[in-house]
Amino acid sequence: MFKEAVVFVTVCANFFVAYLSLKKNHKSASNILLGALAITLAAWTVFNFLALEPGPEMTRLFWVRVVMLVTSALGPILYLLSLIFPDSRANVSSKTYMGLGILAVSSALFSMTPFMFADLKNMSDGNFMLYPGPAIVIFAIDFMGLVTLAMVRLVRKYRKSTGVLKQQLRVFLIGLSLSFGLLSLTNFVAVVVFRSIALTYLGPPFTLFMVGAIAYAIIKHKFLDIKLIIVRSIAYSVLFGVLFAGYIAILAVLGRYVTGQTMTPDRIGLWIVLTVIVTISFEPLKRVTERFTESLFYRKSYDEQEVLGSLSHIMAATIELGQLSDRVMVELENQLQLIDQGIVTFGEKQLPEVQRHAQSVNFLGDSARVIDLVHAAHEHRRDGIVYFDNLEESPLKTLMRDLNVSLVMPLEVQKQLIGAYISGDKPSGESYTNKDLDVLEILSAQLGLAVQNSVAFEKIRKFNITLNNEVQRATSELQGANQRLRELDDLKDEFVSIASHELRTPMGAIKSMISMILEGDYGEISASLRDPLQDVNISVDRLVNLVNNMLNISRIEQGRMKFTLSEFEAVPIVTQIVTSLEPLARSRGITLATGKLDSARIQVDQDKLVQVLDNLIGNALKFTEAQGSVTVSTSISGDLLAISVADTGSGISPEDQKKLFGKFQQISSQQKGKPMGSGLGLYISRELARKMGGDLWIEKSELGKGSTFAVSFPLAELSLARKIRQQLEYEATQRPAAK
Repeated sequence: MFKEAVVFVTVCANFFVAYLSLKKNHKSASNILLGALAITLAAWTVFNFLALEPGPEMTRLFWVRVVMLVTSALGPILYLLSLIFPDSRANVSSKTYMGLGILAVSSALFSMTPFMFADLKNMSDGNFMLYPGPAIVIFAIDFMGLVTLAMVRLVRKYRKSTGVLKQQLRVFLIGLSLSFGLLSLTNFVAVVVFRSIALTYLGPPFTLFMVGAIAYAIIKHKFLDIKLIIVRSIAYSVLFGVLFAGYIAILAVLGRYVTGQTMTPDRIGLWIVLTVIVTISFEPLKRVTERFTESLFYRKSYDEQEVLGSLSHIMAATIELGQLSDRVMVELENQLQLIDQGIVTFGEKQLPEVQRHAQSVNFLGDSARVIDLVHAAHEHRRDGIVYFDNLEESPLKTLMRDLNVSLVMPLEVQKQLIGAYISGDKPSGESYTNKDLDVLEILSAQLGLAVQNSVAFEKIRKFNITLNNEVQRATSELQGANQRLRELDDLKDEFVSIASHELRTPMGAIKSMISMILEGDYGEISASLRDPLQDVNISVDRLVNLVNNMLNISRIEQGRMKFTLSEFEAVPIVTQIVTSLEPLARSRGITLATGKLDSARIQVDQDKLVQVLDNLIGNALKFTEAQGSVTVSTSISGDLLAISVADTGSGISPEDQKKLFGKFQQISSQQKGKPMGSGLGLYISRELARKMGGDLWIEKSELGKGSTFAVSFPLAELSLARKIRQQLEYEATQRPAAK
């Protein structure tokens, strides 16, 4: 009986650990492996007991082979546990799984053949002698090798760990070391090396070292975080043992003194079995009975804590009012069997918004009477809930009867009424139980807060919708205003174009008349009149240039500027322009010359090229003092010809360089003592250069040391497709900016 008791206790302890591990988290890899290890040890304990029982040699050999079959899984399970613990996910490579699987399957297959144990011979003392085969080496690697590797890995983890994990691993390692160390000595080394099974029966109790260590780690260091389950299970086990012993004592007394029957071991054993059967089967029979009465009378028992916990989770996880109301009422329908339900909230004008979950068509159909009902219930209530069956005849009870309402639970937050939970009769016709009312009473405060949060969220959501609509409306208005501005800009361009055309005619007439007067066509003029007329003539020239520039800008921005492209040598044109401006330079005491001239053929509008170079060289002469110099050079860079104009003038500050190419920009650093310009020359020159596939930029400038401007044009060999692409890119990026 001692061996049977040891086996029973060992199996129960291992199954108990497996149950606790899987119940806590059946998805955790560590828990699953620990459960598998405990179940395997329980199975090994049973088969080991059967193998040690006296019997025919072939029967005992069969059970020995089954023991080896089961034991083949212990090494891989323990090694995987050492890899994964304490993580919940199995981050193990497929190669490791494949290697462990091949080793375990090989050991298991050989265990049932003579290659593992060739023969077994019974001995006179009831023991037996085993004759191992060559496959015992595979089993040694599978069990002894993997167990050793697992211990090594756990020791490494223990050395690197700290805190609670280190305490867990210490206890775990002590238990595993004792269990598998003693198991290896008594059930492997003694059998294989010394061919003795005299100590084999001690194997099952040795697994209790591991079980005890894990249990200690659970209770002492919260290993697997199931201490509460352990304590509760121990309490239940103690209670079961006390009741079990009491029942047996009562049966013994009744049998001895009431029936006069003698107590025999067989009869005691029968009573023990019957008691265990009744104890184990009571709870399942209770659940079956509850389900039967529920289907017959539409009643269902529920656990208040579970219902409140589920409702708390719903209210914490749901913010939208409609979803919150629906989920709460569905849970109450499932648990309390409430069909006709509604959650009422008050809007800004005290009009109720009813979230219904009802079978009755007319349930809470009259909004005005619903308001009266909620306020009357709020004034009448004493314990938080107004229940129809507990009311005396009154206007409130009459109103509840008319609306088919059985229960009203006003919802308050900081003593302010925000709504109510309302329900009708149960479909079974039974009354609300005290447990129902307790659950609803506990629910009221939390539901009030949840409803208030949902109402606030709904207000924010509606505000966001309104704000979004306002933003869209404002955006639409801005788009309309932008379109109007574009139309006005087009009108401005058109006005500038018309005005420029209209101004050119009188300006031309004025200039012509002044020229005729200065040349003496109307007779001799006095010296006192000649100087003012010269000033007028210069001013007219400036006005004509300004009108021409404005007209050019209008044509460029509207895309009406015409370009007549032709192919020619650039150097002769540059030389010609420099020669034509040399008299002006000499009159100002400035040296105008050409520098390095790389010859190349370009394809541009010749008149526009002359206009651009006249502007660049004219600006250089304008802002260069006497004794200074202006040098014009050409160079080839890739598929472009660059023409640079370098002067030794006043230079341009970095701040002014940023606004050089803007319309009507006056450069302050160059205006000291110089005549004012229109501020359009560089803007028009760059636009003309870009329209012809080139560009214009300032290469360098320093105050007091001069400036260098450069303009580039495409070589004649540049393909037509390249020109078209450059033109399209320019129009796509520059035309909106001009607007």
